[in-house]
Amino acid sequence: MPGPVATLLRALMMMEGIGLQLDPNLEVFGMARPFVEKAMAEQVSPFSIGAQILNRGRDIGQEAMELPEQFGNVLRRLNRGSLQVQTREVELRHLSRALVSAANYLGLSIVLASIILFLGLIAVAQSIGGLGGTMQAVLIVVGTLGAIVAALFLGLALWRGRD
Repeated sequence: MPGPVATLLRALMMMEGIGLQLDPNLEVFGMARPFVEKAMAEQVSPFSIGAQILNRGRDIGQEAMELPEQFGNVLRRLNRGSLQVQTREVELRHLSRALVSAANYLGLSIVLASIILFLGLIAVAQSIGGLGGTMQAVLIVVGTLGAIVAALFLGLALWRGRD
């Protein structure tokens, strides 16, 4: 249904609702029917359709007349080496951001898994080999600091990547 016809029908329904409150015997659609029929007949009449086809044909003709000149301009730029092609890779940018984000999360999860593995290895070394004292404390401190620094760098990368 064409937009103007839909707007007209909405207006008529609103008028009918208000009119029925004022006069219960009012028939808005009965009174408006000849006007609606006339408007619809004008839009789908052969004369109206012919005028639309003629206007569109003129537009197409004007565009066709400009094509050789535009094509010549493109060829001249191509020969001079000054032709620039610009694309919009909106979807590729979105995909690229998603891949970078996934890689950052994967890196963060690897760091966290290494912390868990490191702590497990320290526990195993302590129970099996009797590792203790200063050596165990140095390993725990160095490993934990390294994991925290790596986690901070990855966290910073994740935070910056949310632009």
